[in-house]
Amino acid sequence: MAASSRALDNAATQKLSPELTLSEPQTELLHRVMSFCERHQADDSALFVIEGAAGTGKSVVLNAIFNALQTRARSGAAGDPLKGLRNMLIVNHPEMLKLYRNIAATMPALRKSDYERPTTFINTSAKTGRRMDIVLVDEAHLLLTRPDRYNHFTQQNHLEEILRWDRSLPREKLPWAERPDTIDEVGSVYTIQGFDLNYAGVILGPSLFYDVKHDRIGVRPERYEDSAAFQGRDGIAAPEEAKTRVILNALNVILTRGIHGLFLYAHDPALRERLLRT
Repeated sequence: MAASSRALDNAATQKLSPELTLSEPQTELLHRVMSFCERHQADDSALFVIEGAAGTGKSVVLNAIFNALQTRARSGAAGDPLKGLRNMLIVNHPEMLKLYRNIAATMPALRKSDYERPTTFINTSAKTGRRMDIVLVDEAHLLLTRPDRYNHFTQQNHLEEILRWDRSLPREKLPWAERPDTIDEVGSVYTIQGFDLNYAGVILGPSLFYDVKHDRIGVRPERYEDSAAFQGRDGIAAPEEAKTRVILNALNVILTRGIHGLFLYAHDPALRERLLRT
């Protein structure tokens, strides 16, 4: 029984389950969004933006909101303004999509088909003329802002197309963070973003070093291996500063994944020594 409970606690599905007890601010936000949906149910369009730092539980709240919407859409009382609505949650993150769909299999009001990638949703809507009443978007910063023909997105902006219509389906059923065969692998911001883990181990690679003069972490963008992270930033002012922000934002994401603890290893000896003195 103890081993079974521990496995359940470790499962990422439990950390994103709509059945989790929300904090008071999260509960208040859920009620605000539900009221917003009720007020604008008959409008052609309306937009509600949720903002928050990495690791603050935005995805947890969003899935709780979606579960509440689908519960009322599918089994609401007569006269409920949200009853019978067609809703969808979209996320441009294959690992998160797997997680959401796995959770849906355990919840009576949710279906795996309630969750989709944005490009698939947009292309299917354009082909069939299907429209949704309410669309929730998780990890909205991952939406495309220019065409990506390799992934079959020929329009200009994901969000604009989603509002207009307001898969690649990987063979693996489990997301990377939950697969037993990945225990000896090193993930990245792409495989772990949006997930909460009991414990996380982070390697601070060669792009990060100890800035002795200012007693802080320094950044070497030229040693950052994820060159794709810098795509689409041509023509912006201060490109090196922008690259530094991209790296630090990614670092912030992975450093906030561990709920109970975080293990750090720094490639730079000076940074490693400084962290040990913290």
